[in-house]
Amino acid sequence: MDRLSDSAQENILALLLFNDEQALYLSTIIKASYFESDLYKLIADQALTFIENYQKAPGIHIADMMVEDIEKYPDLNKILHDLQKLSKRVHVDYILNELKNLIRKYNLRSTLTKAVQALQNGDLSEVEEVLEKRNRSDIQVFEAGTNFGDMESILDVLDKHAVNIISTGIGVLDRYKIGLEPGTMFLGVAAAGKGKSWMLTHIGKAALAQGKTVLHITLENSRELTIRRYLQSVMGLSKDTATYMDLPVISKGDNGELEYITQQNIEVEGLKDYTRESLKRKISREFGEKAKNLYVKKYPMSYLTLMELRNYLIGMERYVHFIPDVVLLDYIDLMKLDTSNYRLDVGSFYKAVRGMAEEFGFALGTVTQSNRSSFKSKSVRAGDIAEDISKIQVADTAVTYSQTDAEHTQQLARLRVEKARDNISGIEFVITQNYTNGSFCMDSVLVNDAYFDLIK
Repeated sequence: MDRLSDSAQENILALLLFNDEQALYLSTIIKASYFESDLYKLIADQALTFIENYQKAPGIHIADMMVEDIEKYPDLNKILHDLQKLSKRVHVDYILNELKNLIRKYNLRSTLTKAVQALQNGDLSEVEEVLEKRNRSDIQVFEAGTNFGDMESILDVLDKHAVNIISTGIGVLDRYKIGLEPGTMFLGVAAAGKGKSWMLTHIGKAALAQGKTVLHITLENSRELTIRRYLQSVMGLSKDTATYMDLPVISKGDNGELEYITQQNIEVEGLKDYTRESLKRKISREFGEKAKNLYVKKYPMSYLTLMELRNYLIGMERYVHFIPDVVLLDYIDLMKLDTSNYRLDVGSFYKAVRGMAEEFGFALGTVTQSNRSSFKSKSVRAGDIAEDISKIQVADTAVTYSQTDAEHTQQLARLRVEKARDNISGIEFVITQNYTNGSFCMDSVLVNDAYFDLIK
């Protein structure tokens, strides 16, 4: 059989040991021989035996079952402990897809080899029998779906939905439970030069704060600029030296509605105020262990293809053991498209990348540009999207960014939820910003009738 990656083997073993739901399913399609390490084979064999007898994952009982083996192999106890920790953060959909694809590939190759040999020998009955066995083997990886008679599974769906929402770190969106979810697309829409990339950096910072793994792919900004913006955003520093700046401050009434907006002058430290060593210490303090949860990858404009993106995601899992919870793609329109049929290709690209998010199980955040008329528009709406309205149709959540000259002067902007699948749309709210210290959104409040009079 083709080789499972090392990280895939670890993830599958973690599910076998500590995930009751997936252990039952995996036990029907996997064998101990699929694992390369002798210790992994030993653990898998014990786990599969337990699942067969008790119809659930062994959990912590695996240590009791393997007391003699633990005495014999000093590393075994640590391996079991590490697998228990890993089981809490396994990307189940991604791992199961990789396993099923590998099994299908193996079964197809084996079937074709046997069928060709039988055909060369002139044994048509043998050919038919080989093909019939192939059909039976497909049943092993067949999934019927969720039956509503299984109440536990139905209720698990409700529990997982609430847990799976990744906060954007934007107060109003968080209050309405509008965020990023695995297998879905969050789309930001704004005019050129209006902070689309900063929006993605802000989302990345918020995801990191929640302990999520983040992969930020940029096709527009340089790697250096993207890294610097994360440093600014997380640590609240200016890009150069210390400076004084005005920060907009929202005052809210007892009902949480906007009352007035003031400006507060503060001093902000700069990245260049630190020596290399002192900056290392500050980054370590501010990011901590979460620094390992962020990767930034740069591709040239019009270079990244769908196949290249898929291969990169697979390579990150296989060679770096990094499976992202959130992929921020800045942005799909800058991928390598078919310019002979641009509009059709953009729509199909959005569908394909969103499908990839569903297949790999990550939450996708991306942005797109609104058309020229939106520069003079008071509010950017779904109809102002450049080139192809189907981008909004593909997205699960779409948020537009609007900013008048008066708002720009006071470091304010408005976001509007144009689309939120299974949630409230049409919500418009103001955010306070300051790009000097890397802040896309410091505070937010719903827009009221007095808002535009307040900012005059």
